[in-house]
Amino acid sequence: MIPADVYQPLELSPSIVLVRPDIRHAHIHQQLISAEKSDKVHPIAGLDELLTRRLGDERSNKRCFALMNGEEVQAAIYTYWSAPEDAESEWRKLPGKVNEILQEPSRPLDGIPGVVTFYSISSFTNGGGKNLIGELHRAFTKQANPPILTTLSPLRSLRAWIEQTGREIEESVDAMVEAAAAYLAEKIDGVQKFHQGNGAYIGAIQTFANAAGTADDVDGLGVMVNYRYPRSVDALEANRQDYRSGSVPAAKHIRELVNGS
Repeated sequence: MIPADVYQPLELSPSIVLVRPDIRHAHIHQQLISAEKSDKVHPIAGLDELLTRRLGDERSNKRCFALMNGEEVQAAIYTYWSAPEDAESEWRKLPGKVNEILQEPSRPLDGIPGVVTFYSISSFTNGGGKNLIGELHRAFTKQANPPILTTLSPLRSLRAWIEQTGREIEESVDAMVEAAAAYLAEKIDGVQKFHQGNGAYIGAIQTFANAAGTADDVDGLGVMVNYRYPRSVDALEANRQDYRSGSVPAAKHIRELVNGS
């Protein structure tokens, strides 16, 4: 459990709600499992799965934040909070297996969260997802010790791009990372455009990472990307400008793969 003296509550704007798995938010639960507003990236089987594997309170490993307009959900983001052990470099701390996240039940955290992973984002109004991420980023940066903020995102047309370019699909880790980096250099992926257009940089390329057998797993050859949102607002804006100018902001260990220098 997180000791009370180190717990840092998020100062959320009035339009952002931490969706709790209790009766107070029953009207939101029903929206999040409806055909209109269910998670299209990682489908939720029903109310029980929503309550036990997707939602939690302010000290849980699973939390869902919703952008609200009155009683209506405008966007929802599902997050996974973890307290990874020390690693030789920061990028190795980033979660890289979405199925492990999806299967893990909601529970109290065992330590101070060092990484917050946005593993699914759904927007039901124009600009809703962008506004929700922006509000959460502002809330996290107000904390004394903000965690690493990252996504775990699919590459939805990697297979099609490889086939169109006449490349061979190789299943070794190095070959898949190189192919994914070349694909990301083209800046044609919709999820990439969303996150990098909002100021994120490529923190890591994860292989054999997606939920096996899903459309995203097949179309993306199982490859997923950790798009990192820097803590600094200035760094966020610098990444936006770099991406607009043609480069692909990326962590040092993969920068050459993506940008060729």
